[in-house]
Amino acid sequence: MAETSVALVYMSLPRGGGSEKVIFEIVRGIDPNVVRPVVICLYQPGELGDELARQGHVVYSNLMASSVDLRGIIRIAQILRREECGVVYAPDGFLNTVVALLAAGRSVTVLGFHSYDTVRRAFLTRRRRWLLSIGDLLFFRRFDWYVALSLGHRDYLVREKGIPKDHLFIVPNGVDLSIGATGIRERNSEQVAIVAGLRKWKGHEVFLEAASLIRRARPSAQFVVAGDGPERERLQRMAFDLGIEDVQFLGNVSTIRDVMAESGVVVLSSWHEAQPLSILEAMAERTPVVATDVGSVAEVVEDGVSGFVVPPGRPELLAAAVLRILGDRDLAERMGEAGRARVEAEFSLEKSIRRYQTIFHDLGAGHRMGTPGK
Repeated sequence: MAETSVALVYMSLPRGGGSEKVIFEIVRGIDPNVVRPVVICLYQPGELGDELARQGHVVYSNLMASSVDLRGIIRIAQILRREECGVVYAPDGFLNTVVALLAAGRSVTVLGFHSYDTVRRAFLTRRRRWLLSIGDLLFFRRFDWYVALSLGHRDYLVREKGIPKDHLFIVPNGVDLSIGATGIRERNSEQVAIVAGLRKWKGHEVFLEAASLIRRARPSAQFVVAGDGPERERLQRMAFDLGIEDVQFLGNVSTIRDVMAESGVVVLSSWHEAQPLSILEAMAERTPVVATDVGSVAEVVEDGVSGFVVPPGRPELLAAAVLRILGDRDLAERMGEAGRARVEAEFSLEKSIRRYQTIFHDLGAGHRMGTPGK
């Protein structure tokens, strides 16, 4: 039996979310003889939660009837005690953060930050911005330990949120390197893809404006949008108005790495990101990346080496960078190989899982010795 049990508290685990995908891979990859993961979904388990349960992992779901369900919090606290969870981990959403703190009891609490959320708040409703501000003041700083995605992300959390630097771990996102290991895929060098949920902060309108400029300069270029969300209808109308009505809106795609491997360029046009999995996965597939300089993107994509980094909200610069790659096959191949080498060196899923496993195990060991949070 594992020495440490860790509870991972999420609202739900739907397919398509970046942080949800990260935790899905962590639960699957952790050595159960070292750390035993217990997944807590406040509401529906989602597709990834269901898949974890089918694979034999411990998954609790449908525990909260509403966001103010005190009985639900008591149920979760009872589960944590019954499962002997010495560590409780939650991502940086308001409700799962509050529930994790209230239910944790004497367990060591860990808050995983997956965003630069003071930037993202500009795209949220007034109520959600208010809730997150309350979270900053009353809850976020009450955790014992924190996880950042990069050095820049750590510095942001210290500067903007007052998180103590000596209680911050850094664990970069990781991607499965066994996928795309051979690099033998049939690639459409004229295809430009964006892989992101269709939400305002993902900047799809910038991508479409850039696509219209690319099409004028290179009529053979093709465009693919993978992902779904509330902005889909508006973006489809925009594509029609821009004269690029042949843009393919694929919706959510289960074989997303295939889309990346088949494309000549993968674009990230976001106004806000942390350390997006989409560019890491594209680089693992040896596909050049053109991404906006937001969050920790510049710590991942080496400008001019594995792709290009451009300012957000500048479709003309985005288009110019894409056109440069489309027009130079040798450059595209060099960037693809450099991206793969970068991911292999710094952003493998194996390294990420091993790091989380060590953190959870060591914190659990401290808890058993009666020194929680130390």
